[in-house]
Amino acid sequence: MSRNQGVGLLSNLQTLRGIAALMVVLHHVIHAAGYKDTEIFASGVDLFFVISGFIMVYTTRASAPTMMDFLRNRATRVIPMYWLVTIATVFAVLAGLPFFGHHEIQASYLLKSLLFLPEFDGNGVDLMPIVLVGWTLNFEMFFYVCFSLTLVCGRNLAHRGLLVVPIFAALTAAAVVSGDKVLGYYANNVIWEFVFGILIAYSLPAMTISKTRDAKIGAWLLIASSVVWLLVAAQHSPMEARSMAFGLPAAGIVVAALVLERNDSKVTSPLLLLLGAASYSIYLLHVFVLQIISKIMDVTQMNQSSIGLGVGYMAMIVASAVAGIISYRLLEKPITAALQRRRLAPTEKAARHPRNQNAFAPAARSKV
Repeated sequence: MSRNQGVGLLSNLQTLRGIAALMVVLHHVIHAAGYKDTEIFASGVDLFFVISGFIMVYTTRASAPTMMDFLRNRATRVIPMYWLVTIATVFAVLAGLPFFGHHEIQASYLLKSLLFLPEFDGNGVDLMPIVLVGWTLNFEMFFYVCFSLTLVCGRNLAHRGLLVVPIFAALTAAAVVSGDKVLGYYANNVIWEFVFGILIAYSLPAMTISKTRDAKIGAWLLIASSVVWLLVAAQHSPMEARSMAFGLPAAGIVVAALVLERNDSKVTSPLLLLLGAASYSIYLLHVFVLQIISKIMDVTQMNQSSIGLGVGYMAMIVASAVAGIISYRLLEKPITAALQRRRLAPTEKAARHPRNQNAFAPAARSKV
């Protein structure tokens, strides 16, 4: 989760990020076990999208960064690890390891994966990026670009983030009218889940929420009803209505988490907060972990017994979390910190040496 200067960490949302990542892990483990009709845990992605919409407003509302500063900050957070795992996948495929079913990778496919652009087959069907979970980052980065435009067009507006609504509406209309496959790709209904998060960010602070036992009970009831909604929607709703099936209950869970936080019911578990901090690494790396353990299960014939299968699937979940935490501490966190220091260095240098801000200013005369 991003933390700008002067913006505090929201413990409950940080925990939800970890839960969302583990939900996606569990979704893929269940599919690996052969239960491909079970979609409930795929809603971890929708939880990510709603949280992202909220956080973009939460971290920019007071600071009002420029468009380029915002995009550089987002790129620093997202791109390094994604490019690292994408390039690692390419080298693995070149070495003869068919990760994600890839036996060869075309240069154009690699370029579009790195640039968060969709690729299509000969029939116009969109293909997954080289790293399969990268499809969500395509939408995430698209949202960042749209949100950055609101910083330019509406810097003096109190609720400027809501300008993404007409942007998304225009995109959807253009996709329908033109039939363009790229516009149609980005007009996927999941983009509205970012709007849910934006709406929460603007509406919740304006609401009077008392610090009472009733408010806490109401929050837990909202979580319970949202989970029931997810369970029903996972069985009956098509993915064409994903923002309604998964996005709305995800928004309900986010609202409840924030209400609980306002009522001093904050998650304090170091492990849960660490899982939240490492959620991006967990999300990116778990697909590799699952494939490696699946191969081990084949070679050792663990998949020949129920006990072996159970141990293997549990190992997938635990190993994904452990690999993500290690990656976060050894790679993601240091790389992000180093890039942020490098990005902020010119500003800090100018602050220390104000005379350098105007090269044409006359030098002060010495009194010595």
